[in-house]
Amino acid sequence: MRILFAAGGTGGHINPALAVAKFFKERKSDCEILFVGTPNGMENDLVPREGFALKHIEIMGLKRKITFKNLKVLKKYLGSKSAARRIIDEFKPDFVFATGGYVTVPVIKAAHDAGIPCAVHALDAIPGLAIKMVKKKVDCVFMNFAECEKHMPGAKAYAVVGNPLRDGLVFNKKKNKPVDDGGKLNILSFAGSLGSLRFNEIMLEFIKLNSKSGEFKHVHAVGERGMKWVPERMVSMEIELSRADGIEVVEYIYNMPERMNDADLIICRSGSSLSEIAAVGKPSVLIPSPNVTGNHQYYNAKVFRDAGAAIMLEEKELSGSDIYDLAMKLKQNPERLKEMAENAEKLAIFDATQRIYDKITSMIK
Repeated sequence: MRILFAAGGTGGHINPALAVAKFFKERKSDCEILFVGTPNGMENDLVPREGFALKHIEIMGLKRKITFKNLKVLKKYLGSKSAARRIIDEFKPDFVFATGGYVTVPVIKAAHDAGIPCAVHALDAIPGLAIKMVKKKVDCVFMNFAECEKHMPGAKAYAVVGNPLRDGLVFNKKKNKPVDDGGKLNILSFAGSLGSLRFNEIMLEFIKLNSKSGEFKHVHAVGERGMKWVPERMVSMEIELSRADGIEVVEYIYNMPERMNDADLIICRSGSSLSEIAAVGKPSVLIPSPNVTGNHQYYNAKVFRDAGAAIMLEEKELSGSDIYDLAMKLKQNPERLKEMAENAEKLAIFDATQRIYDKITSMIK
């Protein structure tokens, strides 16, 4: 059995694909797996780290405004489809599975043209442009949220399966209330693998306040882009982590399951992390990115807010002191944290990977 995975750009696209790929290898050791991504995305770190082969195609995203740059995008797209066809011809996959992002479109269309069964996973409540572009080309659209169904007219088939989870994301009820040494709330914060300028600015303000008060243990991931400017900004803000006990600032969190299980409160965007937050049963403060297609992160977060599993804050005019004040209130209200954690667990789908595995194997002739 040969399966080709198209996953690139951010961890939100790559980690679910890796979860499915590892699931296949565990159950079918002779299964051959190949990933296709772009030369500059996070896949170049995450995919080889898990021991899978990776090939590249050149592709760019369309600008929503009419611009000459889109002519360059079109040229790259035509070349990317040819490159995807060559990879498919060489690898001869039995199935092609994509998880969104620019690389999805040329790979799925090339697979469809070659008559190879294929599927795509839609992470968000409102699917991104790439998913919409291939929905009629795939044999099945796997969905994380039921809300996504109304945006999938014309799809051959679809199934609400949840989001494939990384190893180690297991609900642990004893972690549902603050248990850290000295009564400190243990906070985990991040804004995706690339990082967000505004989110990091807000959290740096929070870190400065916390470095003086020492109220919280805190791990914050700034992302690939953030690491280029955050260290210098911390110096200008006179944030001295060497004197701040229990505060860590890192680029990327590779042991996310462990970090999530240790956290008492998670502060993040509302992309692929939501499924993981539900799996570990944690209360969260969600700050949806306003810079995404169809404002889909808002609708993702709304599912959790409406279920009483999270507090949703919109980024506009939000400050680090707002987050600090909210964290202090939550620290003083452990019952609220416990209730949010229990509601988060109710949203969890633990067998998404198994469901996808079963469907894919049934579609392979």
